[in-house]
Amino acid sequence: DYPVGVAFDNVTNSVWVANYTSNTVSKVDIFTGDRIDYTVGINPRAVVFDNVTNSVWVVNYASNTISKVNIFTGARINYTVATKPFDIAFEGVTNSVWVTTDETTNIFSKVNIFTGARTDYFDRYSPRGITFDNVTNSIWIGNYFPFISKVNIYTGARTDYATGLSNEQLYGVVFDNVTNSVWAVSY
Repeated sequence: DYPVGVAFDNVTNSVWVANYTSNTVSKVDIFTGDRIDYTVGINPRAVVFDNVTNSVWVVNYASNTISKVNIFTGARINYTVATKPFDIAFEGVTNSVWVTTDETTNIFSKVNIFTGARTDYFDRYSPRGITFDNVTNSIWIGNYFPFISKVNIYTGARTDYATGLSNEQLYGVVFDNVTNSVWAVSY
């Protein structure tokens, strides 16, 4: 299965796992351990919970899609995104998911959770990890090169910050609303 992405869904009290080699996402009940697998696109690598539409969104790296999966029924809708999607974040302010891509594409996208309408933004630093900051209503992107970027969710305008690291790849980022900080891990 090669699990590579995980998200918690507090509506059905389940953990959702992206299984890279089996092209599935698994719903695992946190109390019983019962598991249901749902087929998604090719090489799913990241997953996020959306509490507005009660869905999980799965990044499908090799099929250039994201899948919206209903948490109750498993019904799926696929949306095309830029080549080699990498990571995903949900934000309920503009009702969007934000998707980063592999370094060969240098794009991050904003996708409407109701319509699938997509807006692409160019990122010269090769976007990787992504997270939503509910304090400043921003998206933070960890880049392949040693920069972290703060993106305005309304305009897509970006401010880049050097990390002080050299040749680091920021694969994972998370927002900490206790200290109003962004934490990043490098590859």
